[in-house]
Amino acid sequence: MAICRIVRRDPFASIGEIRRNINSRNADTKVSWWRVVDILRKKHLLRRSSRFRYAWDRS
Repeated sequence: MAICRIVRRDPFASIGEIRRNINSRNADTKVSWWRVVDILRKKHLLRRSSRFRYAWDRS
């Protein structure tokens, strides 16, 4: 999943930066802010500290 790859590379990226990164990669795929929040919530990565811990564990 693209969001998990972005979080692993840059755990301090904001939700808006994650969304912009996904939308800039693929012109025919548009992801809303709420979709990114929903995916992060399901994976328990909504807080930046959780994303940092996820990236640290996966390194």
